[in-house]
Amino acid sequence: MGYASQLADMQPNTFRQLLKQRNIPLYSYDVEDFELDLKNLRELGKL
Repeated sequence: MGYASQLADMQPNTFRQLLKQRNIPLYSYDVEDFELDLKNLRELGKL
């Protein structure tokens, strides 16, 4: 986020607001990420 805001010549908070206004997610969290989280939680005994 920091580098992207620098490239846009904007403060990080302003850049985040711009992304929000344009409905651009800050993070990409897909099914594979979710499945990996579930696997890790199971291995840790949290599920």
